Amino acid sequence: MQRHQQRRRNVRRGVIVAVVAALVIGIGAFLFSGGKTPTTTTTTPAAAAATTTTIAGETSADLAAQTASNAKAVAYGCPASTSTRVNTLSWKTAPPMTIDTAKTYDADFDTTAGDFVVQLNAATAPITVNNFVFLAQHNFYKCVIFQRAIPGFMIQGGDPTGSGAGGPGYTIADEYPKAGSPTYPLYSIAMANTGAAHTGGSQFFIVSGSSGETLSPTYSLFGKVISGVNVVKTIQNAGNPSEASNGTPPLVTYRILNITIKD
Repeated sequence: MQRHQQRRRNVRRGVIVAVVAALVIGIGAFLFSGGKTPTTTTTTPAAAAATTTTIAGETSADLAAQTASNAKAVAYGCPASTSTRVNTLSWKTAPPMTIDTAKTYDADFDTTAGDFVVQLNAATAPITVNNFVFLAQHNFYKCVIFQRAIPGFMIQGGDPTGSGAGGPGYTIADEYPKAGSPTYPLYSIAMANTGAAHTGGSQFFIVSGSSGETLSPTYSLFGKVISGVNVVKTIQNAGNPSEASNGTPPLVTYRILNITIKD
C-alpha cells in the first residue's frame, strides 16, 4: 500500500510539473511574439458581439443608438468594442507632396451615423490636405472612432488608438488661417494639435457649433463639410455635455467606416 501511494504521488507530481512547464513555454511565446508587431500593417481584431459601457447621463435612446452603431461597425469588419485599437500603421516621416494643388479634392466620410462630404482646400492648406489624402488612401481612418464630441462646439476623431493621444508616427507643419469673423466657419474641418506648434498628425475636428467658430487661428484649416451636415449634427448631439469630461467619451461613440478621396 505504501509503494502504491508513493507511485500515485510521483505520477501526480509529474503531471503538475508538465502543466507548469507548458504554461511557462506558452507565456514566453506570447510575450515574444507580442513585441514584434509590424508597424505598417493594418490589424482589425474580430469579435462576435458588440460591447457597451455605461456612461453618466446616458439614456436608453443613447444605448440603442450605440448598439446600432456597433452592429453596423462589426458588419463592416470593425472591432466590436469602440475602445479597441484598429490599426498599427506608422511612418517615420510625413508623406511627400503628391496632390495637385490646382485640383479640388472631396473626402467622402462613411460613418456609422451616416455619410457626409468634406471639400478639401488644397490651395490654402496643401501640406495638410496632402497628409489627409495620404492617410485616407492608406486606410488609416478605417474603423476609427470620434473619440470626443462637445455639443455646440465640435466633434473630433482621427486616432486609431481611440485614446486621443495617437497619431501616424510623424507630425506636419502648421498652415494657420487668417483671423476672420469667424475664423473657423460652421462645419469647417481643421487639424487638432497638442497646443504646441507643428504637432498635427492625423487627428482632426469639425466645428459643429458657435463655440468652435470663436477659436483662435492656431489650428490648420483645410476644408469644409459641403453635404451631410445632419450627420455631423447627429454625432455632435450624442456628445458629452459635461464640462468636466471635456467631451470624452461621447454618450454615443460613432465611427468612421471609411474615407474615400475624389478629385
